[in-house]
Amino acid sequence: MYKGRGLPTRSKIQYLIHLDDCRRIAISDLQHAGKIVDRAKLSVASVDFCCQKTGESDKTRALEVFTGFREDLEFLVDRLLSLEKPITSAKEQIIEQMSLAQGQRALVLTIAAAFSIPLSFVAVSLTD
Repeated sequence: MYKGRGLPTRSKIQYLIHLDDCRRIAISDLQHAGKIVDRAKLSVASVDFCCQKTGESDKTRALEVFTGFREDLEFLVDRLLSLEKPITSAKEQIIEQMSLAQGQRALVLTIAAAFSIPLSFVAVSLTD
């Protein structure tokens, strides 16, 4: 039986649902940021810098930086996508634990009712 620690609660489920919602929003935001990086990269690629000698190295460096940003964003999206299964699994386990705990409480209440209802009739008949 549970001793107060690790007791499945609705707040744990709510937390995991909130965590999953935040994960989905973060994925969406990162994908949007990736589109912005792609647009910025296209803009830099289509612009001619005023000083061709130094501008070409600046342009190349800027394109490399945008490529690095894009790779970082893709990495973060992949990591967030990989968290879906553990979060779902944890939610299912907690729901199962809550179900078992509810079943145990129902059993105790049923047993208590099985004894208390007949005893109440006996107590009433003794007082008459």
